[in-house]
Amino acid sequence: MQPAWQDIVDLTKQYRDIKLEYWLNENLFTLSWWILFITTAGIFIVWVVLLDKKESLRLFFTDYL
Repeated sequence: MQPAWQDIVDLTKQYRDIKLEYWLNENLFTLSWWILFITTAGIFIVWVVLLDKKESLRLFFTDYL
């Protein structure tokens, strides 16, 4: 590889590592992350509980038969 291209590859890897480190240390498992996670899981659970099982199966199989 040419030296200039190798520099670009090295800088890209360094940038990726810095972004990952920032995400792991500053974003993951923060209060806002937990709020988003619980909200998303809660909405999914409510949707599954309220879902009319017979109607959804009929609609699903109607499209694929």
